[in-house]
Amino acid sequence: MRRVVVGTAGHIDHGKTALVGALTGIDTDRLPEEKRRGITIDLGFARLLADDVQLSLIDVPGHERFVRNMLAGASGIDAVLLVVAADESVAPQTVEHFEICRLLGVERGVIAITKADRATADMIELVQLELAELVAGTPLESAPVIVTSSKEGRGIEQLREELIRLVPPEEAETDDRVFRLPVDRAFTIRGFGTVVTGTVASGSFAAGSNLVVMPEALQSRVRRIEIHGSERDRAVAGDRASLNLPDLEVRDVQRGVQLVEPGTLRPSRLLTVELDLLPAAAALKDGVRVRVHHLTIEAIGRVRLRAKKRLEPGEREIARIHLDRPVTAVAGDRFVIRTYSPARTIGGGVILDPHLPRGGRKFSVADVRQLAGASVVERAGWMARRMGARGITLEDLVAVTGLKRDRIGRELAPGGMLIPIGDRWLDPGAIDDLDARVVKSLEEFFASTPLSTGMPRRELVQKTFPAGLAVDAGAALLERLRQRGRITIEGDVVDLPGREKRPEGVEGSIADRVEACFSDAGLAPPGLREVQDEVGHKPKVVEGVLGFLLKEGTLVRLADGLWVHRDALDSAAARVREHRGETHDVAWFKDLFGLTRKVGIPLLEWFDANGVTKRVGDQRTIL
Repeated sequence: MRRVVVGTAGHIDHGKTALVGALTGIDTDRLPEEKRRGITIDLGFARLLADDVQLSLIDVPGHERFVRNMLAGASGIDAVLLVVAADESVAPQTVEHFEICRLLGVERGVIAITKADRATADMIELVQLELAELVAGTPLESAPVIVTSSKEGRGIEQLREELIRLVPPEEAETDDRVFRLPVDRAFTIRGFGTVVTGTVASGSFAAGSNLVVMPEALQSRVRRIEIHGSERDRAVAGDRASLNLPDLEVRDVQRGVQLVEPGTLRPSRLLTVELDLLPAAAALKDGVRVRVHHLTIEAIGRVRLRAKKRLEPGEREIARIHLDRPVTAVAGDRFVIRTYSPARTIGGGVILDPHLPRGGRKFSVADVRQLAGASVVERAGWMARRMGARGITLEDLVAVTGLKRDRIGRELAPGGMLIPIGDRWLDPGAIDDLDARVVKSLEEFFASTPLSTGMPRRELVQKTFPAGLAVDAGAALLERLRQRGRITIEGDVVDLPGREKRPEGVEGSIADRVEACFSDAGLAPPGLREVQDEVGHKPKVVEGVLGFLLKEGTLVRLADGLWVHRDALDSAAARVREHRGETHDVAWFKDLFGLTRKVGIPLLEWFDANGVTKRVGDQRTIL
């Protein structure tokens, strides 16, 4: 079924509610006070069906005191039904409602001149001229203008036909955006519990699954979905939907919250925007407080201009809005701002990024402006360049764009402009920078610790990689550098390929002398004190050299305080293997090499561990 959501717009008492009633047979004034006072106070809803078309009508209040309610309804519309009374013509709220629709990006609509039964032909002609002046140069300039009378039924059928023409032709359904439903009403139904209503802004959702109430992040299972009073299995973009959330209280889901899929969108108190100031508004100063209307929520915000201290009427500029309460937004969302007090509509615009870090002042206006109309790939590249070695995740992009993971994944398929590292995507320049930083860290480490055979991986990661980088991403980055031949990795140690591991200078001389002590001793190695006496250096220095020779593999530790040169072990193993297949006791091995028990037992255990012998009871079989 083809769908469109149409919102009314116009001054108080210009006949919006009566017109909706004439079109649909539904009285959208549901509140007792609305009945008593004869004016619309809150949002009203009706449906118009024709063939395969579902047209949802949102009737908004026209009184200036209820513009905030009008904004909550206008945020979810696809087209506008602009209503002007023939006996009053264009009035203040006509203009404000029209400007609000323009700021929200509503470009389709129909204009209805109402109460034709109260006006002469000349009066109606004058209204038509004033309307032409109002919409000149806007997308509604060519919108049809229908003269109507709800009382007499004049023009109602023609208006219905024009509204149906607003429904776009059937298109292939795409489900690449996450589900979002901004709540505009919440109430309780006996036997069901809490029910919320709203216009599905994007995506689709099936009954029986879980949703998250943002920004509070409350989870709830949707028990029942209704579209205009009929139970459905699924709600899709453009539906006026009612959702039954029995495990939540009404106070948890008041107007302004959003229902979203778990793990998709995130709340924010800082919006980076492109701001348009209306030509009729007063100049806007940097730092001024305003009322910010986004979807169905109203928040107080402070505007920080990026390039100047004052925005003149009719100008457009990049700004950041600091909010007093979190909102759940994605790039491309529209918003409206009104003066703090008294509340008057003065501008609005489009959200460029809802999650740009607070340090974003270092980004130039020209730089941020690139986000306007950016594709997924362009936005991902922009974000990745600014995040450097931290990179960006699919979750980051989902939260910013409102697109689903698989859609973004297809856009960023390997071979594109970004490089996948673990769970992140990095700009190639960040990889090159990281390459240089890792090499520099290794060079500095070996310069300060010349006896080290490698830098511990954990130490390298902590020193070089940004805080908060996921463990798997860090491991993937090191592996990529290894594959490029920039580093070597052995176990938990990282090294530079081709590096001369034997230190030069004094440390190298000491290492040579210590090695000689063990090489000359064979299987009767010296103790630590003997080595210290031989080389004539402090114990700490000798211990450091011993540690280096062990890591290097020149020496092998057989037991506490017992080190043997690798050559001596290899020679002993070769001599034992001359007797392969034979089985002997410990005494035989001790006699073969002239060993003491202190060295003999650890040596045999080393033979066992390294596949030279196999212990069978108290004897060893030579393999």
